[in-house]
Amino acid sequence: MAEPAWVKIQQKTFTRWVNNFLMERMYRVENLQTDLSDGLLLINLLEIISSRPFPKYNKAPKIQAQRLENISFVFSFLVSEGIKLVNIDSSDIASGNLRLILGLIWTIILRFQIQVEGGSSARQDLLNWVRSKIPEYNINNFTSDWQDGKAICALGEAVLPGKMKLPKDFSSPVANAKMGMKKASENMGIPEILDAEDMVDNPDELSIITYISYFRDFQNSKKVEKLSETLKDEELVETLSLPTKPPPKPSPPIKNQPEHPTTIPSKTTNTTLPPPS
Repeated sequence: MAEPAWVKIQQKTFTRWVNNFLMERMYRVENLQTDLSDGLLLINLLEIISSRPFPKYNKAPKIQAQRLENISFVFSFLVSEGIKLVNIDSSDIASGNLRLILGLIWTIILRFQIQVEGGSSARQDLLNWVRSKIPEYNINNFTSDWQDGKAICALGEAVLPGKMKLPKDFSSPVANAKMGMKKASENMGIPEILDAEDMVDNPDELSIITYISYFRDFQNSKKVEKLSETLKDEELVETLSLPTKPPPKPSPPIKNQPEHPTTIPSKTTNTTLPPPS
């Protein structure tokens, strides 16, 4: 029996999300259903995103017991982070239960990417943020309201005003979404973990939430501030690079004059004094 569209889309999106972190250690997931079976990639993922090393695990598991133990270490780590795991055990991951694996990755995304705390709704918090950025689009969900591709373009422009350089002509929904995602990647470094076609044709709520959360992360980070400083520096460099008139040549120095003018003696006539009498 073929998997429904949402399973395939989540598998693709979540695989890219995982790989966006794992590339720090030159690791890569090719098949999310099978590549997590020994727990090693999950352990590396959690060490990267939490900045916490695992105290112990089997670095070269050769038997099933070691693989299952690694996955149990993953579960213990997540529990220590306040994550509740329900109806899942190590054998589900080791045997490649795809839907439970997707559920596990989504749980990790919620904790470390979207960072839900205090029982608040990740969906509603992010939706409120989106609505505050682009109120004119009246976004009410993370599915159908993104299908025209315009909302993702508008969100990028709202987060980074004047830098997206979007055209006024929106030719088609898929082209719109592709353009918005490409500009977000180029200008904000947001990874394209979601295909434009999937956003338009088969919008999956969890995949779109994961992707949109990167925009909020960008705004909340210091990237905007750093970018602003960079732009100011570029403007300063441009100003300093403008040609300027050469300074005027200095006048030739004036010879020092004495404090008192020199008196030139005038010619005098010799006077003969009379002889004494």
